Amino acid sequence: AMPAGFTQTLFDSNYNWCFKSQPESELDGRQIYCPRGKVFGGSSMINGMIHAIGQPEDYQLWANEGFLLANPQSIYSHFNELFPLDDEITKASYHPLQDVFLQACGESGLAHLAPFHEKQHQQGAGVYFHTTQNGRRNAVRKLLQLLKQRSNVTLLENTHIDKLVFENQKVKEIQVLKSARQQKSIKVSGQVVVSLGAIGTPAVLQRSGVGNPEQLAKLGVDSYLELPVGSGLQDHLLIKQTYRLEGIRTYNSDAKGVSLAKSLWDYSISRNGAMCAGASSAGAFVALNGEPLPDTQIFFAYGSARETSKALVADGFDAVTIGSFQMRPKSRGRVTITSKNPADSPSIEYNYLTDAEDWDLSLKGLQFQKDLMSRTPFQKYQPTACKDAQDADQFI
Repeated sequence: AMPAGFTQTLFDSNYNWCFKSQPESELDGRQIYCPRGKVFGGSSMINGMIHAIGQPEDYQLWANEGFLLANPQSIYSHFNELFPLDDEITKASYHPLQDVFLQACGESGLAHLAPFHEKQHQQGAGVYFHTTQNGRRNAVRKLLQLLKQRSNVTLLENTHIDKLVFENQKVKEIQVLKSARQQKSIKVSGQVVVSLGAIGTPAVLQRSGVGNPEQLAKLGVDSYLELPVGSGLQDHLLIKQTYRLEGIRTYNSDAKGVSLAKSLWDYSISRNGAMCAGASSAGAFVALNGEPLPDTQIFFAYGSARETSKALVADGFDAVTIGSFQMRPKSRGRVTITSKNPADSPSIEYNYLTDAEDWDLSLKGLQFQKDLMSRTPFQKYQPTACKDAQDADQFI
């Protein structure tokens, strides 16, 4: 449960479905990696642990459209109950680059916001909180504890949902695979809530016969109910850069040779240091389209890494990573099963940047990164981009 272990779990098929998208037309045909957790707690157990609770304006919009459970006050109350400060979530460990980043943001006109996760509706910068406690990943511990206390909850290990079986417009049973081999049926007498994420939920429903009848028929799935299941997929495209620095030690130096051994020792003794780091330690919320409500989120990490087939591996030089993504992209994609076998990966089409406004805002986010790294507080460390982003369209 070492926080920095996310660099491994993001690529470990024991904990992760390791999906990939279809080639993306606006990204020069690149396939985008799509990690999804396959453990208790789902993707919250393999992610970068940044604690964010959303903008109340978005929840209110959902409520106005008829989703009454999206009442902002109620959602914030539940978040605070499950993730109290300094109990279930912990402020990112201090690093000297924290001050440099916040000073650069201040020079850009951004106020320092705290606690940062509660201020997403304001323009400003701050230090992220992580879903960690006492130096250990802590994303769903309290929730699991609450579930285990309930007499009407049973947690099933090594169990993968295949499909729902309907009768008289109700779910009468759930078919599952135990340990990827043994098929079992779970009888249903009450309501069923399908909550398997943006990829898993439409896949289960489509295997159950809910979706496009023509597409399902091609896969040998009997249609039960025609609904646009799997359409409307919405995702943020993270655009990031690595900047090499001089004259300051970053987490890269703590992740190699003797320094790595010391980092592991420090973690084992005091549960602090580089091994407690999440994917990003500081960031900002900015409005780049001229509206009062922030539309872009900024991430800043005190290190950098290259992606291999098995892990994120720290670069061999001192550097930082800065990234941005659009908070409300308009481009829409789809999730479609490729067979009725629950072990087969679905087809994932994000259709990133197919909306012109998404392209525009993504370019502005990249420019904001460049401008921030050119601010006075960073200059003493001679930041140098590791990849030329002069042609911003081609860089993205």
